[in-house]
Amino acid sequence: MLSKIIDFGDKLAQVFGDKTKLGVSHGTPQTPFMESVMLSNFLHYEAFDQDTNIYINKKSCGFIIEVTALIGANDDAASILTSLITDVLPENTDLQFLLWGSNKIGDTLDQFEAQRSGRGEIFEWLAKKRTDFLKAGVNESLISSGNFIIRDFRLFIIVSVQSKISDAVSMKLMELRDSITSSLKSINMQSQNLGVESFLSLMNDLINPSSNIYAANQKWNQYDSLSLQLTDPEYRTTAFPNCLRFENEQEKIEVRALTVKTWPNEAKFGSMIDSIGQLFNASLQFPCPFVISFSLRVS
Repeated sequence: MLSKIIDFGDKLAQVFGDKTKLGVSHGTPQTPFMESVMLSNFLHYEAFDQDTNIYINKKSCGFIIEVTALIGANDDAASILTSLITDVLPENTDLQFLLWGSNKIGDTLDQFEAQRSGRGEIFEWLAKKRTDFLKAGVNESLISSGNFIIRDFRLFIIVSVQSKISDAVSMKLMELRDSITSSLKSINMQSQNLGVESFLSLMNDLINPSSNIYAANQKWNQYDSLSLQLTDPEYRTTAFPNCLRFENEQEKIEVRALTVKTWPNEAKFGSMIDSIGQLFNASLQFPCPFVISFSLRVS
């Protein structure tokens, strides 16, 4: 479901009549269309079923779980993850892994500082100094050489089927979710359903990007579609041939989409860390928040 955000730039460019893939120069923006059409018109999220934790979209329905990322893995873990695709997922099911290198670490650091309050002036002073230092490393590197920045890595698994919601489809999705979470638990990957307010907050941070280190705290209005609740009227979106620009009165953020050109013949868990940037190679580090999406359909 969230994969719609990843190819959003190319789709908007095509709507505006631009056939160019992501390039180097901005080119001429196409603004009149975005001034007359709301961003929510491009989103397909409709409703949320509290009883089943199922999301209902315009042409599909599904669920989202947030899981702990693997720090290390062996061949058994690889075998179990492979079986999710080959054995667990039914036909015509869409599966997406979404890894977000988020800059929203303010709440976590504030909790760290709060836990050390009341333990003495020196401990409070040290906690304050540490959190201030780490907060400064969110949007700028903590060291002069390289991009050593602080990120909160969050991993989501999204499963959806192209079908209208019904009792039978809901039951099928809930059974599938139980099977996936059970398999993940066997390799020590804890998971939890992503509730609707957490979803809205997550998507607001993705669709309305900013340098603010505090995550959005979006409340759910069950009488409006989810898409309408994901757009911020203070943001203006401009489509360029090679990027999308989101801006408000405080700042401008550019979002670019990149595609894998060459896949390795064999993927190994030991090399997965290279996907989020090499620690000691500045040219292979991410200097900004990012989202990595891997999607497939079982057929």
